[in-house]
Amino acid sequence: MNSLIKYFPIAYFTVILFPMLAGAESFFFHNKYISIPIRYPAFFILLAILIPVLWKIFSSHKGQELAEAFRNTTWITVPFLAVGVISTIWGIHPDAYWERGLKFIVLDLYHWLLLMISIAIACSETIRKHHRIIFFITLLGIGYGIWVDFFFPGTFSDVGHRAAGFTQNANDGARLMILLCIASIDWKKSGLINLIALTYAALAIFATLSVSNLLMFLLVVAFYLIINLKVDGHIFRKFATVGLVPIIIFYVIHPLILNMVSSSELFDNRTSTGRIDQISQMFEGDLGFAENHERVNLVSEYVGHIQQAPLIGRGTGFSESQVSGPHNMYLKHWADNGIPGLLAYLLMIAGSFRHFLVLRDVRGMIFVFIVFCAGFFDHNLLNIMTIVSLLGIFGTLAYLDSSKQVNIADPKSSPVL
Repeated sequence: MNSLIKYFPIAYFTVILFPMLAGAESFFFHNKYISIPIRYPAFFILLAILIPVLWKIFSSHKGQELAEAFRNTTWITVPFLAVGVISTIWGIHPDAYWERGLKFIVLDLYHWLLLMISIAIACSETIRKHHRIIFFITLLGIGYGIWVDFFFPGTFSDVGHRAAGFTQNANDGARLMILLCIASIDWKKSGLINLIALTYAALAIFATLSVSNLLMFLLVVAFYLIINLKVDGHIFRKFATVGLVPIIIFYVIHPLILNMVSSSELFDNRTSTGRIDQISQMFEGDLGFAENHERVNLVSEYVGHIQQAPLIGRGTGFSESQVSGPHNMYLKHWADNGIPGLLAYLLMIAGSFRHFLVLRDVRGMIFVFIVFCAGFFDHNLLNIMTIVSLLGIFGTLAYLDSSKQVNIADPKSSPVL
């Protein structure tokens, strides 16, 4: 009985957080599995954890711990708030997108609220001690959805030529695998769990045929190798837990996945064949296919929109009113909210990276860098609850776990390299 009580908080947090971290909100809450009249389930998901966390914090510490967490994450929260405020104010622009009401006008401000809730949740003892277990289980769940879609197309998504999983979008599914892989890895030391997480993520990302996310995953692998080869330890253990990663990915996973994909009816069409060829070219060091990519034309299109109003933009949600979005966070904020919107988003990225740099939190720095890179391929990153929640949780854990407890709220503090 005592063991059940001990593991109950971990199970509770995992079950409640899974739909949001796995991008499965739409699947679980808007389909036949859980039919409830909730328009924005992420808020209520976090609320289900926040309430008991707040009760414990205020009953034992009178809220001091929570106040400290908010005060020491301002390099993340204040720039994020600026993005939300600018987006909301720019709703008065004549070209702002109001056809769906306030949704796109206040969306960034709503996500800032979720960020603040995530920071509060990370103060809980369960998250502080067992977050890596929760993230690893979620990683396994996301991969499960992708692989079920691979072998049984249409189970979770209606994408006919790519395995997408719970997210309904193959690129989103691959991106979540990268983010949860970063969250699951212990960046302070090499180990078997790290090897399992990297290998498992590689398999699932290959199955989505997402070229851009595969490139970013290889960056994560490179960071892991560089960081962990510096860790003191026995040379054979290093090779077993670090050196095997690229060997498995390049000489086992790569040919295995390509063989499975090419022989699967799910990918027996021109689109999938083209992506398989691009992945093969990429592993051969040939990135020429990117020069003629259709999204290059989108860059030119949105540069034209920006040139029409480079200072004040075209209004919040303008990019949503177009036939196709820019697939680029920087072009989106510039086109919608002008120079102020672009600077606010860049400040959010820089401020978040600065937060983790000061606290020497490698996981957080890599997470922010990957989000920065992903901004060149997607214009909806701040709509992804996984990114918002992990940013808040990582930011709090970095502060709480810092050995020096650096007061990063003090503007006089400087990064420690």
